Amino acid sequence: MACCPCVPSKTPSNRVHLDVGGQRFTTARVTLTAGRAAGSKLAELVAGTPEADGVYFLDRDGEMFLHVLNYLRHGPELFVPPESNSSRLSLRNEAKMLQLPELARMMEEEYAPHQYAVFESDVYQGAPIPRNEKERIAKLRSLEVVDTENVNTDFDNITRCVAAILQVPICLVSLVAEDKQWFKSKTGLEADETSRASSFCAYTLLPEALEDSAVLVVTDARRDVRFMRNPLVLGEPYIQFYAGCPLVTSEGLRIGSLCAIDRVPRHPAPSELGLLINFGYLTVQLLEERHLKLDEESEGEGELQWRGGRQRAEAMVDGRKMAVALVWARPDSMDWPLIYANKVWTQLTGVTVVSPCKFPDRAEISAPGAAGSVESFWDHVRMASADPGQVLELWKMVSAAMAPPPGGRDLRQVGFGTSLQAKRGKARLTARFSPAELPLSENAAVVKNHGLEASRERWQRPKGWADGHWCFVQMVQQKEPEKLPPIVVKQEEPLKVKEETVSMKPPTAPFEDVRLLRLVGQGSFGSVYFSLWSGAAVAVKVIKTVVPTGKSEEVAKTPHFEALLSVTISHPNLVQTFKHGGRVIEMNSEEKAVASMHETWIVQEWCDGGTLRANCKMPRNEDVAFLEAMQICIEISRAGQYLHDIGLIHGDLTANNVLLKSMPVAKGYVCKVCDFGLARVLGESKDIITNTLGTVTHMPPELLSVSEKCSLTQKADVYALGIIAYQVITGQQPFAGMSPPQVVIQVARGRRPSLPPIPAAIEQRFTEVFKSTLSAKPQDRPSFNDLVKFLTGLLHDLGGDEGYIVPSEPQLYRQSGSAPSG
Repeated sequence: MACCPCVPSKTPSNRVHLDVGGQRFTTARVTLTAGRAAGSKLAELVAGTPEADGVYFLDRDGEMFLHVLNYLRHGPELFVPPESNSSRLSLRNEAKMLQLPELARMMEEEYAPHQYAVFESDVYQGAPIPRNEKERIAKLRSLEVVDTENVNTDFDNITRCVAAILQVPICLVSLVAEDKQWFKSKTGLEADETSRASSFCAYTLLPEALEDSAVLVVTDARRDVRFMRNPLVLGEPYIQFYAGCPLVTSEGLRIGSLCAIDRVPRHPAPSELGLLINFGYLTVQLLEERHLKLDEESEGEGELQWRGGRQRAEAMVDGRKMAVALVWARPDSMDWPLIYANKVWTQLTGVTVVSPCKFPDRAEISAPGAAGSVESFWDHVRMASADPGQVLELWKMVSAAMAPPPGGRDLRQVGFGTSLQAKRGKARLTARFSPAELPLSENAAVVKNHGLEASRERWQRPKGWADGHWCFVQMVQQKEPEKLPPIVVKQEEPLKVKEETVSMKPPTAPFEDVRLLRLVGQGSFGSVYFSLWSGAAVAVKVIKTVVPTGKSEEVAKTPHFEALLSVTISHPNLVQTFKHGGRVIEMNSEEKAVASMHETWIVQEWCDGGTLRANCKMPRNEDVAFLEAMQICIEISRAGQYLHDIGLIHGDLTANNVLLKSMPVAKGYVCKVCDFGLARVLGESKDIITNTLGTVTHMPPELLSVSEKCSLTQKADVYALGIIAYQVITGQQPFAGMSPPQVVIQVARGRRPSLPPIPAAIEQRFTEVFKSTLSAKPQDRPSFNDLVKFLTGLLHDLGGDEGYIVPSEPQLYRQSGSAPSG
């Protein structure tokens, strides 16, 4: 019988092959496992499994590893250290990382840097001088802050707060002067300044172009060619991680940075950088607080420029009267920890907040006032409404902005407004809550935060704290009540009042925290202004209503109802209303004898892309353009689905009432439905008897009957969507060239718009559904829920959903407990 040859057991080879930073090394295994290398990271490495080619990989500097290998081979007696000071310090750091304590100690003691002359090639040069250095230094010197008091200042609350939330040992407000960087505030560092050559912050000044301002992030300075030889990397404080937000002044000049520093490599989350940007903006407000002046005679006309100039300066002036606080918001309790608040907050409440450098474990704090305790936001303010459920409603408002909408996050998404009451002095406040990672204002949004658009991460909660989210609250004291009572006016005959002269200068808003900048639209309904709300871009809609003399306290029902309704609903495809109010306008004696003028003010989300109708100039019936048309229809259908689910009928859904907002999605914008002036609230019945019509071209047959009163159902909105789909796909106006009576006759005869040829792969299916939306009978039309499912399926079949995010689970959208009646 033949027997199998014996197979010897596989034993490790005596030779080891290593790939270190792209360089190959071969040495005896015992060199890396015994003697001076025993217990080191190298011994641990070669005890493991090599790569498929039998080579062990080490992601370190190959040139520096050669010195390590020579030390292990020859011992300290024959070891020749590197010549330059920076290389010696690098070798010491490398020895510490590889757990070779003898080599590290030898570099620190026997080969100390001061025992060797500094070679010219070793001098670290630092960041280049920016081209606007003269102007930048002049601005810095004009602020008179360098070499002033830098202990126990208002800036310390900012650096302490950033250090706590980002969990870094060092946070600085660094101002870059001619030959040094000086720290106006320092948390976790003893030094007051360093040389400019060693300054990381000097790199935040480059490139000089205003549009290039961005957070500087260095995840591991030892591997960054700009910093690996920096004395602050090779020596104290041994910087490895750095994140610096440039401090951009009102003129658009960068004078330094607010920076977070760690001694270990880190990869910061986009939300952390967003918070750093917001605190950088608050830092600049403090720096310029006593020196910012405006030429009040200048109208500031021309293109809006947030990177520098009058518009930026105006927004910073407005910020002086804002109380700003940072809270940990949560849905299930009134315990919202307050860890930062500015001086205006102290003036309003009498409470000074001292931010912690590290978070205390709230589970270990037994009583208020204990060491390391944190105040609660609701200890010092309360909701203007006595309903305790308002806190939960407020949480829903803010939560809607936390979760990115389909397609990505809008970096200029503002928060949500509410009314608060300061407990001290009974001051009435209007407040804007916004997630801490989103820009506080257009000024803050100038500094880029790449990656936040698609970020879906949640904040890591501090130890012992309940689930929640960091939110900024911006508050201003309100002098007048914001809301007008919903009283109905019965006007028998139209009143003739002289038309107002249109002023180029925007009026002053009735809100303390709103500034109107320029008129962007005007019609019979009123005017729309591009505006700032606590520095964030918004649209302000002003609706004017004529009220007969003798009824000065009454206002029209429609504008107030529109404001009250729109402020209670929230969805990514609806234009969000943040707050509303009103006032009576004084008229001249002749007009005052006839009537008075009331204004309803509505503060809404700013949509920079104009109306969908203005965007429908070219057909979208082929290839990529048709995919865009599908996405438009899906977004409008989602808005309609949400409205119908909560018992509302829009009543006037047209391409003019769909606005476009630039966002980081495939087509470059998102559709948002607006204008709820003709909206209706359904009760127990499924229809409403009405004699009020919207745009005739978009009205279904049942609303165009000769009957005095018609039955309005939710399927009227579905019919309107069919008309909009025709408009989007063809680029033509429905029933073009016809008068309203002619449109009524044509619709009554069964005439409907027809589609041009579309992609053959789905032509039959899409055409059938399109025709069903325009059916004569409401019950034959699909619901918005059916349309969303059908259209998203078609989009997927065409491959058009790549880069177009469809929510896989329900979003938390804001909705009031009960819709307003009307």
